[in-house]
Amino acid sequence: MSLPMDPELRATTGVETSEERVQLHPELSSERQRQMRFWIAVVAVMGIASWLGVFGVARLANDAPLLLIVLSPLIRHLMLVAASVGTVEFLAVAWSRTLFSCAVACNLGRAVGPAGLDWLDGNSPSVSRFMRWIERLFSRSAIVAMLVWPSFAVAMLAGVSGLRLASVLIWCGIGLLIRLSLILVLGQAFMEPIQWLLDVIDTNWKEVTLTMIVAWAAYRGIRRLRQPVPHTPSTDSTSPARSDPPAPPTPSLEGS
Repeated sequence: MSLPMDPELRATTGVETSEERVQLHPELSSERQRQMRFWIAVVAVMGIASWLGVFGVARLANDAPLLLIVLSPLIRHLMLVAASVGTVEFLAVAWSRTLFSCAVACNLGRAVGPAGLDWLDGNSPSVSRFMRWIERLFSRSAIVAMLVWPSFAVAMLAGVSGLRLASVLIWCGIGLLIRLSLILVLGQAFMEPIQWLLDVIDTNWKEVTLTMIVAWAAYRGIRRLRQPVPHTPSTDSTSPARSDPPAPPTPSLEGS
């Protein structure tokens, strides 16, 4: 099921329906390319900050928990620091930081357009399957998807579908408040084991950080080894040459 598109999005992408999208493959305008480059650069900066938070969690969780949320508002990081900071500070920082990610994702989705999902189909099948699954959920009920799963992927699909940024921020903002409230409740319920874990991390922060880096490097190495090697056809000079039939002429679109 294709997502609905507003007139502005449809005009800038040159796409009318999913069937026409497959056939036409419109070129993006220079303005659309400029927007894409800008928002992709913002996402890259956010990604670097997130990795800093991931590998620096052993120090930040105890010494600067709010900075950890700003850098990397992952659910595990939020659970780790929920009980060690004030409720108001936690909600203000976590809510605004995560909602900022949703705003960036929505703007990126509007810049990329439906053609971005088509590109994922051919270049990243695993990510494409995940995004298509969210697309089906989103097409059934966009509001429910933003309330239940206020995430980067859902906000990006909202942008692809042409929803206004204000609507995305309202519904994702409500969903984030619900999620953060649940995290606060769980953080208070498991305060003692979480505090014990924080003490262990604080005492052995060097070992924890090194272990995380080694584990990440090993994971990346294993994934690279498991990637299939692209097959290159053999060019043996002894094999007889095969003559392919001439390709039919391609009709020109200039005169149409």
